[in-house]
Amino acid sequence: MNQESIRDSELARQMETAFKASYFIGKYYFSINTKKKRSEFGLLPGIEIPLEVQRKLRDENIIPLFHEYIHYIHEISTVVGSLYLNLDLVQKSIFSFYFSADQKVATHNGIDKRDTSRSEVNAQSYHSKEVINGSSITNAKIIKVSSYKYVAMPFYLVGGENTITDEIQLPVLTVEIFEDGRYANEEINFGNFFIYEGLAYELDRELDKQLRGLTDISDDNIYSEYTVLRLLANLIYPGINKYIFLSYASLSLSYMDPGYTFIQLLKKTKASVEAGERLDDIIHRHKKETSFRLHGKKDEFISSQDEIVGLFENRMQLHKAFAAIAAASKNGYELKIKNPSFEVDLIMSGQYAKLPEILPICDYMYQFDDIDEWNRDLFGTASYSDDVSESLRVLIAFDHYQKSHVLKSTIELEKEKKIKCPLFTCCTHPLRQSQVTVCAEKPWRMFEVSADSEFPYCWYGQAVGEFKGHSTI
Repeated sequence: MNQESIRDSELARQMETAFKASYFIGKYYFSINTKKKRSEFGLLPGIEIPLEVQRKLRDENIIPLFHEYIHYIHEISTVVGSLYLNLDLVQKSIFSFYFSADQKVATHNGIDKRDTSRSEVNAQSYHSKEVINGSSITNAKIIKVSSYKYVAMPFYLVGGENTITDEIQLPVLTVEIFEDGRYANEEINFGNFFIYEGLAYELDRELDKQLRGLTDISDDNIYSEYTVLRLLANLIYPGINKYIFLSYASLSLSYMDPGYTFIQLLKKTKASVEAGERLDDIIHRHKKETSFRLHGKKDEFISSQDEIVGLFENRMQLHKAFAAIAAASKNGYELKIKNPSFEVDLIMSGQYAKLPEILPICDYMYQFDDIDEWNRDLFGTASYSDDVSESLRVLIAFDHYQKSHVLKSTIELEKEKKIKCPLFTCCTHPLRQSQVTVCAEKPWRMFEVSADSEFPYCWYGQAVGEFKGHSTI
């Protein structure tokens, strides 16, 4: 492909996909940008969206919806998804040590770097999450994967007062990219990002092909972060069947070192085929080995989910949210034991409609293009009761509060920038209009506003309260 074609392809991709959809890791929901105004659906500003319009939104956005849903499947049902959640909760636990002692104040004092024991654990958890995620490339065209090597990376398993130091062989890929009118080589860490995105993209392309009756996929996002998985698979095993490398990508998420596992599965399969073994037998063997491994760790997985729920026993909304997440995770893990690449098998065989039946879809937000943001967007649930869905919105704010602060105190943060509540466009709380500046610039302060208000705490206010160790309802 020449440079001009690459630039044209990139422009078309950006126009087609920019801000179309996002899945939010650790928040268990996704958003779909309809790229339309409410009036195009016959909706007046602020009115409730009827079910028939919601169905129309679903049907018009079925491909991006399924793409993000696949991310949810992988977060909720895999070993690395559970591991990431545990590391994230370690950081949240450390974060909770540094709140103002005043139970009516929302300010966070920032993590005290002089508190070396907690600071070190926080840094170790952050490092391990980065190892799991690997690199990302989103602004350049990725032409090919030229080579790979392994780099030994320390990895920390944090639990209670104990930290176990392990080591992961992290694949580092050399890729040829095209950016700003020139070609260059770059090294990237092959972790969850490229496995998640590769799986979701290849599977949404298969779904698109089936729904439109195409003879082959419409490869809209070729040479992007979505196709690194494909490029790497073909480097290791030239001409590999798509079903095989997608199955192995799915299997790899059942191991702590998914990038390394993915490459090893491909290498072993290539060697076995060259030795005369039937391909179907090889795939079956690797699936069976993964199922056996998952079954052996089932009790440990269930116990870890129960421990997470127990952490929030005295925090009403978060306890409810994590109980729902734990139930979904246990269900997903059981499905992986039965077939560790169940999502690949169902979609590739045309049975995609069975997926939401066996692993219900997470909450979602449909976004509209109207300038007026009051009650503009739809935050919906397909699987949970309204009560549980409410608690999951508190979880979104809970995560947002900690992630927005990182290592900064509230005072430092508020001096630097304005941060909008993640639920700003779908919230109908009475204070959302009267306290619009607070909601749009420093939503954690809604905890303080609500404390002196006749109205109940909003989702964000409840999240801050539960972070501080008590329920607000």
